[in-house]
Amino acid sequence: MAENSVPVTATQHTIADRPGLRNAWQWLAMMTMTVDHIGYLYNISALRYAGRLGMPLYAILFVITIQKHQIHLKRILLLGLLSQVQYLYIFQEPQLNIIFGFAIFAWTAEGIRKQNWLKVTIGFLMMWIPISYGWYLYFTLGTFYWLNNKIAQCSVFAVLIVIYTYLSSVHPRQLLAIGVPFLTRLKAPRPNKYLYRYFYPGHLLILAVLYYFITGTFTLPFGNRYKVKSYQTEPYYYYYDANQFYEDTMPYDMNVRETDDETDEI
Repeated sequence: MAENSVPVTATQHTIADRPGLRNAWQWLAMMTMTVDHIGYLYNISALRYAGRLGMPLYAILFVITIQKHQIHLKRILLLGLLSQVQYLYIFQEPQLNIIFGFAIFAWTAEGIRKQNWLKVTIGFLMMWIPISYGWYLYFTLGTFYWLNNKIAQCSVFAVLIVIYTYLSSVHPRQLLAIGVPFLTRLKAPRPNKYLYRYFYPGHLLILAVLYYFITGTFTLPFGNRYKVKSYQTEPYYYYYDANQFYEDTMPYDMNVRETDDETDEI
């Protein structure tokens, strides 16, 4: 084993030795993530159950890539940049998307492997940047990156999900993610590498375009309250204030200025 290298862990070894299983996980990760985002965007609660599997699947697959030293940090950062605008538009959260979280973890893990403590320090400082899934993402990656016993992996991961579900007050369906490491009896053909690589920004772009044609508005989660014209038969004022959505039934008039009158929340 090379000096300063991290041993391949139990779950990673199983997947690495079974290409059909890894292919199945890649397909499953893409499908569950897409279903989850559709459920979030259109408020379809049932779809979000399957979506709880998406992040852990991607996390374990990403850890395998790190272990094989196949990380291209510039490419990952480019994917994050290509995804950011549509991520902000769809989720209306002033934070970075999950791709940047993968990049930060890869940067930090590489620093630890090479004992570059300045790099490690910068990496841990970057982990304070608001990002999708936050500490839950980093602890999930760390669990499957450093623990080399499957029982330890599954136990720590299960405890992590319970703590995350409790502290973050998320829906109990999050507990379904505990079963991800046990999905080892799957097999599928290999997806196109470009499809898998660019799926995250691509599917967000498609969802963002569809969402725009449904709502007729484009807003990002920054700045103060402002209004835009909605594309409807009977025009209304729509106000966006952080994540609050309001409606005022006063007809649209280009000469009317923005007011601070209270509106009814819908």
